[in-house]
Amino acid sequence: MQDHANHSLFDEFMPHGMCYMWRKDILLLNVVSDVLIALAYFSIPIFLYYFFRHRPNMPFRGVILMFSLFIFSCGITHLLGVWTVWNGNYGVQGLGKAVTASVSIATALMLIPVMPQLLALRSPKELEQVNETLTIEVKERKKSEQKRKELEKERQRLGSEIAHFGRLNAMGQLATGLAHELNQPLTAIMQSADAALVEVRRGKIDRDEVIELLEDLEAQAFRAGEIITGLREFVRKDDGATTTFNVNDMVEQTLGLFGGEVEKHDIELKYRPTDIPLITANRIQCIQLVVNLVQNAIRVLADSETPHAEILVSTLLSNGEVVLSVEDNGPGIPKDVDVFAPFYTTHTEGLGMGLSICKSIVESVNGKIWVDQETDMTTKFCISIPADKVT
Repeated sequence: MQDHANHSLFDEFMPHGMCYMWRKDILLLNVVSDVLIALAYFSIPIFLYYFFRHRPNMPFRGVILMFSLFIFSCGITHLLGVWTVWNGNYGVQGLGKAVTASVSIATALMLIPVMPQLLALRSPKELEQVNETLTIEVKERKKSEQKRKELEKERQRLGSEIAHFGRLNAMGQLATGLAHELNQPLTAIMQSADAALVEVRRGKIDRDEVIELLEDLEAQAFRAGEIITGLREFVRKDDGATTTFNVNDMVEQTLGLFGGEVEKHDIELKYRPTDIPLITANRIQCIQLVVNLVQNAIRVLADSETPHAEILVSTLLSNGEVVLSVEDNGPGIPKDVDVFAPFYTTHTEGLGMGLSICKSIVESVNGKIWVDQETDMTTKFCISIPADKVT
């Protein structure tokens, strides 16, 4: 008992080589094998470290770290096996095995909670199938996107056709007024030309009078040209191009189309512009905005036979936006009515698309359109469009 009490784990025993009877063939076979196994075990953690350094987002890092420690411990165990061939320190070898056993148990315990996740990992074949499925879905989405673009293009084309039809319809309704409006400058041109011819034929040419007649001819011709230019610009097909222009000039030119119409219904058409910056938008569509809103106001006033009928068109700058408003003193709009809904109209001859088209045009340039009805006896349509930044 006393002898056992004095022993320790580091006591020397008979070397393991004696069990091999120091036979070189047996000794070399075991030693070389243990060394090669240890080197292989040591290389695996190095490769894993290199892998994780270049793939920092890999999952299960803790488990793989424990595997690395386990494999490294196994390598130490084999080296201790080589050591005991010539040295009988079996206690040290036992400690190495105990460390390896502890790491092995810890690694096994760590595997238990992550096992469901490991089982959920897809095999290469499954990943290949998933990849094929995703490839098919991407192709289908590309086809759908292409189809969506084609449908959107077709929608824009149809919208442009509807807007063009609306402009032609508006011109049809304004035809009588336009004929009257054009007839005035043409009549004045004829009268001035006749007066000039009379003076020439008499041989008594009054230079100042002839100059006055020619200036009147020029002014009336210019007025007729402005009307025709505005009409041509309004009814032509829209190519979707945007330009930078002055809203005041565009509104003034467009209001010239309504001279005969407002005179026919005894309506006073006022224009109150203010100094505003330029905007970048589709000029034809903006002309259509003015025509639709003014024509709508004329219809309301004509149908209601409002005394002292009046339409006020104005422009101003507010919070970096150009605001165009068309106000009439007609009977107003019933409450809880969406006047911008397609096909809504209070006129028997109307299509109900004018205000709906206006809304689409305004929204296409990131603008807004609304009704500002302060009383039951006035209606004010307002349009705001972002102004160009002044540089």
